[in-house]
Amino acid sequence: TGDLLNQFEELDMKLSLQLLEACRPYLTKDKAAKPLAQYHNFLLNSEDLTKLEALFGKVSGKSGSGSSAPLLKESLALVKQASDELQKTSFNIMFHPVETQLDRVSELASKQGPGVSLEANLPEFSFSPQEYITQTGEYLMTLPQHLEPFMSGDTSLLGRALRDGTSIPGAKESAESADTAPVDFLLGCVAVSTCAKYLEQLNGIQNIGNNSARQLGIDIGYLGNVLEDLGHSLSPELSSACALLKVDPAQIKTEGANHPANIVALVKKIRSVQ
Repeated sequence: TGDLLNQFEELDMKLSLQLLEACRPYLTKDKAAKPLAQYHNFLLNSEDLTKLEALFGKVSGKSGSGSSAPLLKESLALVKQASDELQKTSFNIMFHPVETQLDRVSELASKQGPGVSLEANLPEFSFSPQEYITQTGEYLMTLPQHLEPFMSGDTSLLGRALRDGTSIPGAKESAESADTAPVDFLLGCVAVSTCAKYLEQLNGIQNIGNNSARQLGIDIGYLGNVLEDLGHSLSPELSSACALLKVDPAQIKTEGANHPANIVALVKKIRSVQ
């Protein structure tokens, strides 16, 4: 769609230049110098004359808005809309395996894992990432391979289509510069969406034990390692949640001073800390 957008814009520019060139003899300031060249006065009625002058003003940027209007504005809007829908559908398919795994977070957190006791705090080495997050990580690590065809050759048109789109979650956060490669852009969108989905799941958890909270912290930490391997990182909010889930409940108030208030409140609800 990036190529199609470019072609539409080039066509629009050619049509605009041709219109301006054709109308210049009788619609610009020097039209009085060539009275016999005022063909529009002979061929158009007053209503059509007004429309022609308005169109010339819009295309030339002299209509009062200060900027020229594209002749193919409606066509360009339709192409961009189709591009947005295509991008959104493609991204949803790519993100679906991650979403499916993370939908289990709140359910798993409400249950104590095998060998995890409510009565005693287990040492750090007793914890390991749970299956749902390792499967999520394994899938995320395969994405560069799936996106490899878009890593070589001229990717400027694909990059243009992605950056112009507005339907992909995390697009604004991922488009740091015009030089961002399409693959890095897509991976950035996946990273942003993954963190947002995990935070959404955390909002549905409350009143879990200390070891369950620490297990969540371990899972989030594992996710952060995977994202770092892909060249991205946890969102600041999820990183704060990870840190607060790992500390002793009595330290949350002290540690919370270094983290956003809304995340502190969320972790307190999760861990049933007043």
